Amino acid sequence: MMRRASLLIRRLESYFAQHGLSQLRFLFLIVIDREPERDTLTVGEITARLDVAGPIVARTLRALETEGLLVVTRDDLDARTKHVGLTDRGSALLAQLLPGYFAIIAEEMEATE
Repeated sequence: MMRRASLLIRRLESYFAQHGLSQLRFLFLIVIDREPERDTLTVGEITARLDVAGPIVARTLRALETEGLLVVTRDDLDARTKHVGLTDRGSALLAQLLPGYFAIIAEEMEATE
């Protein structure tokens, strides 16, 4: 089981690398995109959902914002709070990635049956 999991992780990392992402960067995009009835999440919400250390969150958000995949805005009522949303480019990249991502997951699940 551990070998299968390791192979899946490597396969996903390779897939994401072909599109200029890492698995962590993909997870940031998907977590923001899949939030029902909201276009943004706060940095704290992203940190909690991904259970990733604050410095890693900050570095990853900066990189994704620099690449034009995310937009970060300050809250109107509390300037300490930042809201993070996908740009059109980020949404398009995610839409492009999801079919291949789900195909990899499906293939791996079929192989374990």
